Amino acid sequence: MYCSGEPGELRHLLGKTNHRTPLVKVVPGEFAMVELGHGRPYKSSAPTGVSVEKDGITFAGTELGNATLEGTVTCTRWQD
Repeated sequence: MYCSGEPGELRHLLGKTNHRTPLVKVVPGEFAMVELGHGRPYKSSAPTGVSVEKDGITFAGTELGNATLEGTVTCTRWQD
């Protein structure tokens, strides 16, 4: 998980596996997006069930297109 900002002030989260899809991108207060590798990405400007934590994001049944996100994603790398 790549994040911008600093712990407690998360501005952007990007999660990917080996630089490939699936990809999750969140900008708190603006949008959440998931790309599954086929077709276009699913994006919502008002996702439900998204909570910003000190060092990551928690999804609680967040639905983005055909995907349902559940669980906590913790930032492993911080960038400005």
